[in-house]
Amino acid sequence: MKGLVATLIGVLSRDSLKSVSALLGQASQLDESDSGAKYELLKSVIHGDHPGFESYLPDLMVTISPSATEKSIAGAVAKIVQNYKSEHGIAPTRIQTGKKYDEYLSAWDRREGWSGGAYDRDGEQLLKDIAKETRLSITTLHDRYKACFQLITGAEYSKHAWLRIVGQYKLAELLGSGSRPLSRRVTRRKSVHTVSESSLTEDDVQILAATIPGSDDVVGNAIVAELLAALQTDESVTKIIERFELDESASDALCAVREQLSEMV
Repeated sequence: MKGLVATLIGVLSRDSLKSVSALLGQASQLDESDSGAKYELLKSVIHGDHPGFESYLPDLMVTISPSATEKSIAGAVAKIVQNYKSEHGIAPTRIQTGKKYDEYLSAWDRREGWSGGAYDRDGEQLLKDIAKETRLSITTLHDRYKACFQLITGAEYSKHAWLRIVGQYKLAELLGSGSRPLSRRVTRRKSVHTVSESSLTEDDVQILAATIPGSDDVVGNAIVAELLAALQTDESVTKIIERFELDESASDALCAVREQLSEMV
């Protein structure tokens, strides 16, 4: 609500603000149980002649009814975005075909260790190391990686999406049966590279714990989610291993995942 009110104050003209103020003033005088009066006031907002009310806000905002079907929501939002882009002259975002795909996928393959038709964790590279080899900027590599993330997973890239789709698998493998998942051969670092405190909320942890595909191990999934959250704090890997009672051989893999997290924006 603070963001919405601040946006309205920041972008509306004086006449528009006067209209909003008058409408809110009327609303504040209504009896909360008088649904009829509320309905009439809402009609005057939708159908009344108020200055600036037909304008778009600078950042597109869409309200969604949870009772609508997912198909109708997706279609309506797509139409709204298309109209917004058309009215504001925003060109659709597309990745060029042909050789461009190879360039984009190369960033993904190096970052995730894709080789010979399979993912090899020993072959994973950090973006900063790829940048040194390719002489491309980290920004360019990250943009290509994000584009490939959407092409491969079908989800728009965000740090939360990366955690849910990619990060959880890395740690789920780490916590798998036997010692093999803990045998990643990476150079042990003398110091732990820490990142800022985790932005994951308790709800995010619950979502992660409940959405690891192909797994019905609720306890294991919850541990994976908690590990991901811990790796985004200043807690040392040694302390994390002690707290989660992991084998010491998990240290290198945890350090590697933490470094990857530090590059995710």
